[in-house]
Amino acid sequence: MKRINDYFTSNASATNAKKNCTQFDAVENINSAPSGSCNFELTTVTTEKVFSKEPLFSTDSYELQLQDADCVTKKTRENDSSVDDHDNYSDITSNLDYTNTSSDDIDDCESEDAIYEASDITSVPTSSQSVKTVKQVPGPNDISQTLDDGPKQPRLVCYPKTKFGKRMRHFSSKWFDSYNWLEYSIIDNSDFCFPCRFFAKNKDKPIFISVGFKNWKNALDQNSGLRKHNNSEEHMISNTMWISYLDMEKLGNLSVASLIDEGHKKLVLENQNYVKMIGRTLLYTAIQGIAQRGDNEEESCANRGNFIELLNLIGDISDEFKSKSKTLPNNAKYTSPQIQNEMFSIFNKMIRNKIIDELQKCQYFSIIVDETKDITKVEQLSVILRYYLDGIIYERFMGFRAAQSLTASSLFQYIKEILSVHNVDILKCVAQTYDGASVMSGKNNGVQALFRQEVSQAIYVHCYNHRLNLVISDVCKNIPTVKMFFDIVENLYVFVSGSAIHSKFMEIQTIMKYRPAVELKKICLTRWTAQVFACLALKKGLSPLLVLLNKLIFEKGDRAAESKGLLHLIDFDFVFNLIMFCDILQTLKTTSDYLQNVKAEMAESLVLISSIITTFKTMRTDETENNNSNFNKMYIEAINICKENNISIPSEHSKKKRTKKVPEKFKQYIFTENSSLETNRVSSKNGLRQHVYIPALDYIIKELEARFTDNYCVLSSISYLHPQNEKFLSYEHLKPLAVHYNLDLENLRAELQILPTTIKKYQIQNINVKVNNLVNLIELLEKYKLAFIETYKLATIVITVPVSSAACERTFSYSLYNIPSIDDRLVMSVKGKPPSSIPLEKIMENDKRANHYWPP
Repeated sequence: MKRINDYFTSNASATNAKKNCTQFDAVENINSAPSGSCNFELTTVTTEKVFSKEPLFSTDSYELQLQDADCVTKKTRENDSSVDDHDNYSDITSNLDYTNTSSDDIDDCESEDAIYEASDITSVPTSSQSVKTVKQVPGPNDISQTLDDGPKQPRLVCYPKTKFGKRMRHFSSKWFDSYNWLEYSIIDNSDFCFPCRFFAKNKDKPIFISVGFKNWKNALDQNSGLRKHNNSEEHMISNTMWISYLDMEKLGNLSVASLIDEGHKKLVLENQNYVKMIGRTLLYTAIQGIAQRGDNEEESCANRGNFIELLNLIGDISDEFKSKSKTLPNNAKYTSPQIQNEMFSIFNKMIRNKIIDELQKCQYFSIIVDETKDITKVEQLSVILRYYLDGIIYERFMGFRAAQSLTASSLFQYIKEILSVHNVDILKCVAQTYDGASVMSGKNNGVQALFRQEVSQAIYVHCYNHRLNLVISDVCKNIPTVKMFFDIVENLYVFVSGSAIHSKFMEIQTIMKYRPAVELKKICLTRWTAQVFACLALKKGLSPLLVLLNKLIFEKGDRAAESKGLLHLIDFDFVFNLIMFCDILQTLKTTSDYLQNVKAEMAESLVLISSIITTFKTMRTDETENNNSNFNKMYIEAINICKENNISIPSEHSKKKRTKKVPEKFKQYIFTENSSLETNRVSSKNGLRQHVYIPALDYIIKELEARFTDNYCVLSSISYLHPQNEKFLSYEHLKPLAVHYNLDLENLRAELQILPTTIKKYQIQNINVKVNNLVNLIELLEKYKLAFIETYKLATIVITVPVSSAACERTFSYSLYNIPSIDDRLVMSVKGKPPSSIPLEKIMENDKRANHYWPP
């Protein structure tokens, strides 16, 4: 025989009779008894009948006299397996709940008649097949008594009025339109909640279940009355079950177990969507690199921080999210700082596991390391792993490691610890890239030397971006005319940066209709491309700057003399240097930008550096007579700018100004290379070429060749795998690289002989495909991997070798903060992982406390 679902039977509990003196027990569908059993006609059981010991049930064949309610319970527990008539009857009664009402409770009721009146329910006819279930619930007689009745919503012309203060208030039928669960009792002049009366598991709050709501004054308040009940979690659960019941009834399945199961699944889905939205919000803040929390997250605060404000914005868009957020208790909203950090930790673990899986699949990887100080002055070691997998180059951040010691052996030990924690096989490392610090790059005792003692194949690469920046810095410091030029640029920046001067500078640009306004840039020798941005900004804002200086000369103040001095320094020589370095530094910036890219690879970088050296050599050998030469173009542009800004242009035939010399009596006190009291200003065309243009190019070319022409034969061999190299795929030039990585030389020689022909035929067959770089070559080799195994290995190794430590530099902006979750956040930020790529369902697998939100 089918048992009554525990959900209904467990809900019957002892309550105050004054509030719930008419509560009845629920009876589910009861299947027919075995053959030979009696048919019963169930009548309603009042509280009085139980305690007066009158018959609880009447049948056609006999009357069963129960001594008390305890007797009923005792009988239901005996002889469960018996099939006689008495046991069949006991099986039925065991599924009925009786209202445990004490005598005190009865005395508290207004009258005993109220009990009989409220419990007057017509008995349900029975048949030999089944007994129709009647879900008897508390409440007056004029509202719904069964689930099939639905909410009783009488629409009257006038409802009874109740005095609240000085005003008479009453129920409004318009509330039925806003709350479909609402039902109204004319007898009690009170509201009830239909789904809560039938489905509420916790009936400790009986206002809308048995007592009735009558406070018409506060009925529509935000935090009380109908609105508060509508947003309560208990009501939402009951309402979900009611909706599921209606859906199941349409399908012809009235199983209470199925009904509860569907309601539970819907609730679980709502909770999962809620936590997923929180997870997506945290991912957004992490990937964008913005702070989660504000200074004050109290509800009274106007700005509660990025995380809370984003959730509020989502709530304005999604009613489901907003409703869920309001109904959840404060200790289960998943928005606390601790939960945020734990979610970050879970995301971090998920991403790191994915990285580890990728590293297990790839054959080789390289390591990039750099260090910097955080806000607490503690050195932080940033570790990046670079590898090639499935046609994509990855540079993955593995975390920070506090470096208590900065010796080479200690730093190497820290690196090994990070690799060990993530189960990375150090023997698969093929290259290591650091900056030029001696502790890292030392040939005998540096980190790279210690690394190679353990992994001999891990060649050391000095960061190409650092090399390029050293070239620019040396030019700026070691050529006198160039050094003076950049000193003037820096002085102009400092002068204009003053508050009062800067506002005037912006005002002049507004009058001259400069859109957007130009901001002068500071020169920083250690920051890549800082010089080029400073020169480009000054070139663009030169005209308003000259207007500003001329205006300040005639104003009374301490800035007049300084303005006059700076204005005097902006002459034709300065303008020519400005144009020249804008051109030269712009060329170098193109290379620097490429080297910072994740897709930058060694073969392409070597070709690019070689092309720059060739370009500068061509610029140097240009004939002056050639009007299209680079120097002539710069000179003509300088003349045009000087004409526009009323700067005097020196004549080729003008008499050279005599320079003032140091008197003989002071020479013994002055220790300088030049005995002149003033710097020689070179303004003639030939003088600018011989003393400014040529020396600057010569120094740049010399530094580039010295810093990028590697004598290490392994690195120099890499460029011969680039299709643009004249000796592309030359075995003799690639042999040192193959020997270093222990490749099969005989197979490699054979593969390199037929590979050029294969490439040509491949390009003929695929018209739109051109093998122009190393990535294209690897894509082709992957298609013919079985035929070119050694060449594919060699190409994969080369593309894995990093050319720059820029990936570590990008993590340094986060290392300024010393907070526990920064490492977890940075893993997502550096990866740039879109939220859709992280399975947010995994949160509940890692957070055991969330089990009440997720099915087991």
